[in-house]
Amino acid sequence: MKIYDTTIYDTKEEEVINYLNKNKYKKKPLELTGRWNKFDFVNKSRRIELKSRSCNHNTYKTVMMNIPKLDYCRNNPQYKYRFYFLYTDGLYRWDYIKNYKYEIKKGGRTDRGDPRDIRDYAYIDIKELKLVTKDLCSNLEKCLL
Repeated sequence: MKIYDTTIYDTKEEEVINYLNKNKYKKKPLELTGRWNKFDFVNKSRRIELKSRSCNHNTYKTVMMNIPKLDYCRNNPQYKYRFYFLYTDGLYRWDYIKNYKYEIKKGGRTDRGDPRDIRDYAYIDIKELKLVTKDLCSNLEKCLL
């Protein structure tokens, strides 16, 4: 039984990978992985995660990151890791940095009614995010400018 609907994210992933392959990864195109894979997009040298957010990129001072995902990055240095964040005001990215000093504290969502959403997270300062494009956003009908 689904606790919340995730089907809209499939459309967002397709929109983002199409944009990235056309504009950023022409020589080494990304492939969309399956739903239960550790990362959303991959090519020979990169592992990429896409996170969708229903707010502007600067609504909060930090962005939450899954600690086990960051541990995986640290323990598997054979790849380069990039995290994309699809906000209501655009697509942003953050490149994984092995020695980045994360703030770790409890956090998560309460609106979905899923108790697994509350746990320890690593927090990254939004000043570390780089704008990729304002043409894509988490609200697929219209980007907020």
